[in-house]
Amino acid sequence: RVVQITKNILSLYRESKQVTPIRLSEVVESVSMLLQRRIRDEQITFSTSLRTEAQISAFPAEMRQVVSNLMGNAIDAAGAGGKIEVIVEESQLKDGRPAVALTVKDNGPGIAKEDLPKLFRPFYTTKGEQGTGLGLWITQGIVSKHGGYIEVTSSDSADDHATSFQILFPKIGSEIRS
Repeated sequence: RVVQITKNILSLYRESKQVTPIRLSEVVESVSMLLQRRIRDEQITFSTSLRTEAQISAFPAEMRQVVSNLMGNAIDAAGAGGKIEVIVEESQLKDGRPAVALTVKDNGPGIAKEDLPKLFRPFYTTKGEQGTGLGLWITQGIVSKHGGYIEVTSSDSADDHATSFQILFPKIGSEIRS
């Protein structure tokens, strides 16, 4: 396990500096392993549903950063004894092209409606001293650079609270042709 974690950490720094075909399912598995201790220490019920091996064109380290930011935020939000579900599946972009979707859901307290429009602003955080306010801003920049977009749904009501971040990327072979 230590060897695998070390390989995962080193791969963040030792890799190509160009876009390559990657599977989001493999990125989720890699990041999950790195975050496994936090998940276990918080006694979070964590599940993945990796429904596709479809590929996207991306910088691998940047995709790990995106997945790590979203999963780290979900761990923070879910808190001790919470639940997190991560799904990778095929979907469609708004223009109808095939996509690969990454969804990270948590059953934390939810995000207040007035905070939703501010989530992707630099230095905006709902975590107080715990957060820098840069994670989602960086995530959005990376996602946009790769031709994708982020959708957020959240409820902060007492009886139904949860948050879901879904990121959609163009599937390899679905690029716009001119």
